[in-house]
Amino acid sequence: MEIDALACYALDSDDTGEFHVACSTKSMKLASFLAKASDSDIALESSWQIAMKSRAWHVVASIPRELADPTFFAAREDGHFHAYGIDGRPCWSHDFSGTVSEFKCYEDPFTGDRVLIIPSIDKTLRMLTASAGQLVWGDTFQSGVNIVDQCLQADGETHVIAAGGNDYTIRCYARKAVEAASAYKMAWFHKFDSYVRDVSISPRGKIAAVADDGFVKVFEIESGSIIWTHEHGSFAWKCRILEGDVARVMSTSFQVPIDVDKSGEKLGNPGVVACHELASGKLLWQTAPEDGINVNAWDFHEVDGRWLLAAGTTGSEMVLLDIDTGNVLQRYSTGCLVNDVHFVEINDGRLAIIGCQESEEESLFVGLQDSR
Repeated sequence: MEIDALACYALDSDDTGEFHVACSTKSMKLASFLAKASDSDIALESSWQIAMKSRAWHVVASIPRELADPTFFAAREDGHFHAYGIDGRPCWSHDFSGTVSEFKCYEDPFTGDRVLIIPSIDKTLRMLTASAGQLVWGDTFQSGVNIVDQCLQADGETHVIAAGGNDYTIRCYARKAVEAASAYKMAWFHKFDSYVRDVSISPRGKIAAVADDGFVKVFEIESGSIIWTHEHGSFAWKCRILEGDVARVMSTSFQVPIDVDKSGEKLGNPGVVACHELASGKLLWQTAPEDGINVNAWDFHEVDGRWLLAAGTTGSEMVLLDIDTGNVLQRYSTGCLVNDVHFVEINDGRLAIIGCQESEEESLFVGLQDSR
């Protein structure tokens, strides 16, 4: 079965070497597997699967304090947003008028309640309770909303939400600890020259965002002023702020894998990955167009202060990069375009990379650290 999106999670009851993988499939199913890691590979056992009425482009697993509460959340192409229990039973649903392809589930830093912040192509940004799907807060854009992030600032008193959409804007919202969960107010907005594709927030008072106009921009949260910009040679597609002694901004440009004409020329220039210093905008390194790292899916993991990037490309490859240097640590062909990828810390001390690709036969693939 071809897998569109996946999420990995662990339970206190897992034996050594065990974890779980939840995934949505092209055949419109939500499924969960028990993963068992041996010395050399990982075996999967089906736990359950249920039918959905549409494909789901994003799946999140969030383990609640009480396992009777919703555990899985799926954003569907038809605009329906669904919550499911640990055993796959439906818990609640919420209807949007357009596709949801990205969302965040997190604990409210001031109340401890789990909430969901969900952007939709129906022009709305909505916050729902994870327990029951009740509407807490929201806003309406002039066009579809693509992406959202959230972050508690270092002062411990200010929670920030940033969202970007097809109306070319990034919008920043803030709420103080003494205010109700519904009290988010727009602090500022900024207009790019094209669709906003990704946004990332730092607790150090900065926001990074990228848009189809090719620009990476970093903003001061308090004022909305631009600190620095970088122009990619093609659509700017993804960004992520990585914290550390020297905070960095990772960003990518993207070549859409669609033929412009019969020559086979693709839409946009070959994609690259860039790493900048967050505070100054200094370019630390970037890949070259001829390196062929056109990122479709990525994930990051920190090991002993060292950041790693796992990137799935439109060129049917998985690439493992060292963030400090930009060096390629591993690279291998998957055979098909990579849809999603995640790092997993296994409870036996090893690290794994789980991904899925556009293939009916071998959609799920795994990379496992050699030794414990």
